[in-house]
Amino acid sequence: MRVWLALWTILLVACTASGDDKLQSPPQDVTYCQLLSNPSTYLGKRVIVRAIYTYGFEVQVLAPPVCCPEVEPKFGVEFHEEMDNRSEKLLHKLLDMGMGIALAVFVGRFDRVSNASSQLPSGDRFQLSVDRIEKVEKSARWGLRTGPAWVPKDCHETGAKQTTDRK
Repeated sequence: MRVWLALWTILLVACTASGDDKLQSPPQDVTYCQLLSNPSTYLGKRVIVRAIYTYGFEVQVLAPPVCCPEVEPKFGVEFHEEMDNRSEKLLHKLLDMGMGIALAVFVGRFDRVSNASSQLPSGDRFQLSVDRIEKVEKSARWGLRTGPAWVPKDCHETGAKQTTDRK
């Protein structure tokens, strides 16, 4: 009986340790447009990405900080329950504004999700599970008719240029 208890304890510790390593593995620095152009390359991996976070009543999505050539430039976002205190404070400061928009650098795991769990009406198939917010560069309350000047506009019109999304 003691042998079985010892084996179960070792197995439990090994599984817990391997899960922690995955959460703490160094993130791969990618641009938002890279994630969109080849999402399967990043599935299940931790990434660090600069994105525009739009949030409001029952909606949280990430969008590119620059125009990307892809058709569906948004994907879902969720925030890990065990983010560090600094990241938690940054997130709560944003959410306290009500509906808003923020340009920020996020660290998290990039995954495929089902349409049922998607927060986009069109049913995005990808989501970033954020475990850390590196920084919030800009933020603003979101107006229904107009957004801040730093949000890309008319990206799908002919002649829209892709610019760099790294500072």
